[in-house]
Amino acid sequence: MKIAFISDVHSNYYALKSVLENIKKEKANEIYLAGDIIGYHSMPNEVIELIKENNIISIKGNHDYDIINKRFDENIKDFKIWTYENLTEENKKYIINLPEELIIEKNNIRIKIVHGSSRDIAEYLFENSKQIEKEAENLKEDVLICAHTHFPYIKKIHNKIIVNTGSVGKPKIAKPTPNYIILNTENKEFEIKFVEYEVEKMCKDMKNKGLSEKHIKELRLGKVIK
Repeated sequence: MKIAFISDVHSNYYALKSVLENIKKEKANEIYLAGDIIGYHSMPNEVIELIKENNIISIKGNHDYDIINKRFDENIKDFKIWTYENLTEENKKYIINLPEELIIEKNNIRIKIVHGSSRDIAEYLFENSKQIEKEAENLKEDVLICAHTHFPYIKKIHNKIIVNTGSVGKPKIAKPTPNYIILNTENKEFEIKFVEYEVEKMCKDMKNKGLSEKHIKELRLGKVIK
């Protein structure tokens, strides 16, 4: 069977729609979402409805947690407040009820799914960091699926596999190309997938709804602007 792992959609409906079309072509049997469904962009309700329609199994990310608990920090509070105010009550409940981690087993492969790390929903596990070494040492499962960095990778450490799902809705790979992971459970191979989409549709929707020009520019460029 094939399993798709996605994350960091960040209210980007058009990116998610294109990724799901690609996953369908890949004939994946299941889809798991490693958090950060909402935030930054302007179509949170549409994204959540698409997740429900496609029976995607999700966990919370740090943005989901912060927005639903009204934790609005000064640097990025504009889109967090906007998202909270524009979410339907039903979709707020959907986010609230999401777990913060999942453990699954497929074809004798035990997989732990988190957003940041096993320790912290907002911890960054970069590919060549000391943190990733510690994570692998302490991992009881065969595979850790993580997200949060928006940089996809597949890394083998201490007979474990650490996989970062990258980002569907806010890539940081110096181009606005959504990315995700496919696992073939028969040969136990992971693959990073890249998908094109019409980024300008998302930018136009953000502009029409009065969201930050900075975040519109970041979306176009596929990187963070300081």
